[in-house]
Amino acid sequence: MRQVEDRLNKSFIASGYLVHNRVAPAPHSFRFKHTMLFLNLSQLEKRELNIWPMSYNGNGLIRIQTSDYIDHTCKSIRTKLSKFFADMNEKDDIYILTTPSVFRYSFNPATFYFRFNSNKGIRDTVVEVHNT
Repeated sequence: MRQVEDRLNKSFIASGYLVHNRVAPAPHSFRFKHTMLFLNLSQLEKRELNIWPMSYNGNGLIRIQTSDYIDHTCKSIRTKLSKFFADMNEKDDIYILTTPSVFRYSFNPATFYFRFNSNKGIRDTVVEVHNT
C-alpha cells in the first residue's frame, strides 16, 4: 500500500493505448500508443512542476494553458473545477491526467481530473472530452 501512496504523491508520465470504437452512425475504430501527464494540480499551478521544456501558461515546447481546459477563460483550472467538485477547498488533493500541447500543436482527446480523499482513494472524477 505504501508504494501506491508514494505514487499518488508524485506526478509522472503515463503511457498506454488510446482506444476508440464507434458503432453508429458508421462503424469506426482505432487503437494507438498515447502518452499523457499525470500531474498534481497544486504543484502545477504553483509552478513547482515548471521544468524545461514544459511550461504552465508560458511558451515552453511542451505546455499547458489554462485557457485550453474546461472553458476558454484564463482562470485557474482549480477554480474552474470548483463548479464540478462539491465542497472543494484548497487542501484537496487534485490530479490532472492530460496531454499537453507540443510545439503549440494540441491533440488532447480527453482530460481526467481526480480528487483524492485523505486515505488516497479517489473521491471524485471529472472527464472533459475534446475532439468529438
